[in-house]
Amino acid sequence: MNNKPLRQHRSGFTLIELMVVIAILGVIATVSSGLILLTFHADTSLSSGYRNIHNLAELGERFRSDLHETPLSEIKFEENGHVLLLGESIRYSVSNRDVTREQPSTAPDRPASIERFRVSNSSSESSLGEFKIDDPTGIVRLQWNIVSDQKPVAAVEPQVISIIIEAHAQLPQTEGTP
Repeated sequence: MNNKPLRQHRSGFTLIELMVVIAILGVIATVSSGLILLTFHADTSLSSGYRNIHNLAELGERFRSDLHETPLSEIKFEENGHVLLLGESIRYSVSNRDVTREQPSTAPDRPASIERFRVSNSSSESSLGEFKIDDPTGIVRLQWNIVSDQKPVAAVEPQVISIIIEAHAQLPQTEGTP
């Protein structure tokens, strides 16, 4: 007769099995947290882009409305095209990332109106905006060039985006035209 003890069944896991499971869970957590952060970043970038588009649309509407009401003779430029004066009342100026519209108050008890239209939110972009006019046609142009420091994968040069808003100034009426 053999007096060897029978192998007993253990209820549990070995240390190696536990380490493998913990390593797998760590990899899954790392990958999923990276994907979650990427999703939040994409969502933030998308909402920022939508805000910029909305700001540009609002700026375009305001710019066109102001120019349609201003005679061509009352349009002046200052600071190498970075400031546009429409008559005595409205002043547009461009800075690094936004356009500012200033209008003095028409009533003594009301403050002046100052609106800022953000064109670019990214700190990795440099931008330059300027106003130009085509004298014979009365078209005033706000041109904005945004240069992104982040290059696309296959690009050698930085990406440049041009935004152009054009509007007609009020042309002087000649005799015989209504």
